Amino acid sequence: MAPNELRHRVFWTVLALIALAAILGHLSENYLSYEINYRPGESENIACDHLPMGSYGLYLARYPREKSPDLRRVVLLGNSIYQYCGVAERLQELANQSGAGVEFVNLAQTGSGIHDYIVQLASVADHRPDLAVVTFINLAFTTDYSHHTNALPLFRSDSDLLACEPRVVRVLPGSFYRREIERGKLSRALLATICPLIRLDTVLRVEVSRRLGLDRISWFQKTFVPTLNLAADWQDWHRAWLEQEIYEHEVAYVTTPQLLDELIQVARERDIGILFLRQESGPEYRRPDVMTQVRKACRSYDQAFAVDLIDEYREEEIIGVHPVAEAVPQYADRHYEVIIRYLDQVSPREGAR
Repeated sequence: MAPNELRHRVFWTVLALIALAAILGHLSENYLSYEINYRPGESENIACDHLPMGSYGLYLARYPREKSPDLRRVVLLGNSIYQYCGVAERLQELANQSGAGVEFVNLAQTGSGIHDYIVQLASVADHRPDLAVVTFINLAFTTDYSHHTNALPLFRSDSDLLACEPRVVRVLPGSFYRREIERGKLSRALLATICPLIRLDTVLRVEVSRRLGLDRISWFQKTFVPTLNLAADWQDWHRAWLEQEIYEHEVAYVTTPQLLDELIQVARERDIGILFLRQESGPEYRRPDVMTQVRKACRSYDQAFAVDLIDEYREEEIIGVHPVAEAVPQYADRHYEVIIRYLDQVSPREGAR
């Protein structure tokens, strides 16, 4: 076989394999995707669910279908408190019981920070929810944690792998791309858009290990299956380096004002109200204090609001930042009251979209 013919065959074989991988990735992502909310049986009540894969898998959640004109939608962006503690489910129960005409779409992911929130909101901005609620603790605005500098990555979910999705590119500010996403990460995000198997890697490993029962084998679990907490995994990978970097007090990102402006810009361009809600937090989670910067950023948009619940913390009700099971109803009721108050400002019931 002539060298040119061999090169020709190798080229087309490789190209065919790449195309096959891309097609397989899109088919797999479509197969694994699901609608985030549902209505049980014939009931008109909405059941608000949560993303099941910790810091991973936002791209698998399908935004709810078209809604009736009298239904208002609220997107919840947050961390493990809203994802796993039953808070969002309680919020939807309260809305159903009161007949408020509200559907909560819970996109909270374990460990999420301000960088994740920006991409997460951009990924659903074209659906134009009535209100986006950004629930956060102060750690969302710093990489410092547990007395170590740079102990947290900028992106604490795999939302960065959505950065090249067309729906995100349409609304995400160019300044965010230039300043916050390294070229390597951006290239990986582009590849993940072309071939979703790249971002499905973690989800597939977890699903396969569960279905085959391999997650019960401790050495296999520790070696091949991630914890679904991206920030914790990142700390394990960088442990030796982190031990050399000690801080006295947590320091917020120097780009915090720009990040807040970019998040608000995403909301403004799609006429979405945005509520920053600082969650109840114990003493060890009170730095860096960014509420002054959050309030200042909100002044640039008449549908942006900031509420601080940090002082509602009670040691007997909240462990660090997570409410104990018995305190979840009271915790959720407090949040519901705040959310509905500002939802009524941006989208009164009679004028709901």
